[in-house]
Amino acid sequence: MAGIFCKAYDKEASVEKAKSGFETTGLWPYDDQKFTDDDFCAADVTDKPLPTSSAATAGIDQMKVEQNCNAFTIYFYP
Repeated sequence: MAGIFCKAYDKEASVEKAKSGFETTGLWPYDDQKFTDDDFCAADVTDKPLPTSSAATAGIDQMKVEQNCNAFTIYFYP
């Protein structure tokens, strides 16, 4: 497997492609306007507090559906 990778890497890797990758992502030169807040909305789930008890063990008494970032996030509250 390593031999196949090495042949392909040697054939296709180039400094120009590496530079293009950094420029496309806005890493170099740095471009803080490259991505918007919407591009990071999937990470919003990590900004939520953890529930104090498990909905699976405590039962579901209340369910809240919140529309966020063009997708639905469902929170269970025991």
